[in-house]
Amino acid sequence: MSIETPQRARARLGALSRFAASDTARLSDARRDLVAANLKATILQATTGDYSITAAQRDELVRILWANTSPLNEGVAA
Repeated sequence: MSIETPQRARARLGALSRFAASDTARLSDARRDLVAANLKATILQATTGDYSITAAQRDELVRILWANTSPLNEGVAA
């Protein structure tokens, strides 16, 4: 299984959220895929010598990881 780009994963999650909001299994998979895509992009930046990530990238990673770490975190701002 290949990991898609963050842009594509974000678009897929957005489409599912809008048009299939009741399909919690697919939404959960899409969130997981977005986390994987963002982590892959961050790791690639670090391993290619571009160690810096923007504050927006950092905040998005924290938000996504926080939202996906535990059901207890649902609805709690990071």
